[in-house]
Amino acid sequence: MAFDASHAVLMAARYCKQYPLFQWREEALPEIGRRRDKFSFLVDLTNLRQERGGDAMLMTLFPVGLSFLDFQKESTLYKLKALFVTIKHPYVLPIVDFYFSKEKKGLLVVQPFLPTGSLKDRIHRSCPTRPYREKYRMYHASPLPYREIARFGRQLLEALQALRSKGIMCEHLHAGNVVIDQGNARIADIYTPLLAMDRHKEQRETTVGLESRVDIDVLLFGHLLYEMATGMELFSTTPDESVLDLMVDEIADVLRAIFFPRRRQATSSTRAIAEQLVEDENDGDGVGSDSSDIASRSSSSGDGSSSSSGTKGSEAQQVAFLTDVRELLRMDLFIHADVVPIETLFAGFRFDSGMKATVRHSIRINASRNYAHVVQHRDKEALIRARQRAERRVLDEKEKHERRALEVKASRAQLTRSARKMSLLNQPAPDLELVDLERGDTHSLRALVKRTKLPTIVLFYATWSRACVEEVEIFEAWSKNDHHKHANFVLINLDQNIGDTLAFLDQINPKTGKPRVCRDFRHGDAPTVLHFGCADVPEPYAVNHVPHKVVIDEQGVVRRTAEDFHWDDVAGMLQHRQEEMLAKEAHSTTTMLFPSLVS
Repeated sequence: MAFDASHAVLMAARYCKQYPLFQWREEALPEIGRRRDKFSFLVDLTNLRQERGGDAMLMTLFPVGLSFLDFQKESTLYKLKALFVTIKHPYVLPIVDFYFSKEKKGLLVVQPFLPTGSLKDRIHRSCPTRPYREKYRMYHASPLPYREIARFGRQLLEALQALRSKGIMCEHLHAGNVVIDQGNARIADIYTPLLAMDRHKEQRETTVGLESRVDIDVLLFGHLLYEMATGMELFSTTPDESVLDLMVDEIADVLRAIFFPRRRQATSSTRAIAEQLVEDENDGDGVGSDSSDIASRSSSSGDGSSSSSGTKGSEAQQVAFLTDVRELLRMDLFIHADVVPIETLFAGFRFDSGMKATVRHSIRINASRNYAHVVQHRDKEALIRARQRAERRVLDEKEKHERRALEVKASRAQLTRSARKMSLLNQPAPDLELVDLERGDTHSLRALVKRTKLPTIVLFYATWSRACVEEVEIFEAWSKNDHHKHANFVLINLDQNIGDTLAFLDQINPKTGKPRVCRDFRHGDAPTVLHFGCADVPEPYAVNHVPHKVVIDEQGVVRRTAEDFHWDDVAGMLQHRQEEMLAKEAHSTTTMLFPSLVS
């Protein structure tokens, strides 16, 4: 039978009736905490005359199943009662009474109720009696002042250090479990680790990744300090460096020491201390002054049965492992805090052998559970890494196949272009439809070659290409000195923009002081180059880049393309054409003057 709200009310009312020190007020505080299976009520503390003394008490009830202790033994309840009442510290909220109901299978804890609420209430400026999911929205949350952060932090560290001295690790430390009493911070929920209760799942997920390297209470204190400094909870394993850079240096230094620790080598003295602590623990001599180190290290490093099952060497190495509460107390943020020296307020806890045995039993349960969570987290992380490696291998193989496909495609395209070039050489020139850029008339390249019966040099170019500027100027220069009479110099533009093309041709060549290509007689020069436009990229000529040059002989056969083109060949061709023309003119003159000799 589940422990629900009705069972909690009946159990609380019966408890108040059985123990007249508390008077039932029938005032419930629904869901003031994170756990929905915990129920809270306000009761009045009365005197021997059954008169209300004016002090309100907070009665918290939860199912016994949350605890890993065996409450079937009657001695367990009495040991816990004695232990809870003995824990008196200026920065720990006392436990007035503790009760277990066999009939309802529930646990009951009574503590003083403070109207000022918790530290989380102070951050969110909310009423402590409102439901958890209503009062802790981010509308009114704000960081605490620096002095309060330093004071509250110092007080909490003093409480943690005192609890550690008796082996008690505060595994449920968060802003909702710290109350503000007359300007002082006090840990309220100290009974949960002693009852071997597991932490909330959301809180564990943010710490389990570091529990193998940092003590759990130190980690939780880091989360609490971050919330005080920013007004927001830390929902990741470590804070972002960009956020730490915006904080006060003293606060940022503490957070870096907690969340970004560095492993240190254990000195001979720390090894000796650790070995002595392990011997004390194994001898059963209670929980010593520094036994919290052993308990915490076994909890965080994964020694499932606390320090008694570990070796001296491993424990000695773990004691000098990362950040400790004493080190935090010596940091600048806390050493100058406005806090009364703890020596004047607290002389230490006094536990008998039964209390020490209860603490050891609870801590061992917690350590075993923590170890299981750490191992589960490691296995989960290892599985995620293995899956990521597998996915990365698949992606790498996919990218490799894609690269190979692209390389094959490019190679095939190159072979195709080369084949086209090779097939184009010594073959009739493919015809192109050329557009006169000034008149708009269309012309056929093949008809131009056939009509002029001259070799034709074709240059495909684009105005946006810098390489084409020099080529066009060289092309214009080669057409001079009557070379245009021995060959057709044809410029074919691929821009499909007449205005830009004509402006490109009319730009002044700094070497000649004349237009880049002469189109008329305005500059004391005659046009020697034919310029046209082409609507589409001339695929038959395999034009995959500009400038691209082609030489066609007078019979319309392609003799040179792209890489095979050299101006030396053009010079030889022009010289040969000029010699042929001179020979023809000499023959004509001889025939005219001396017809008898020719015949």
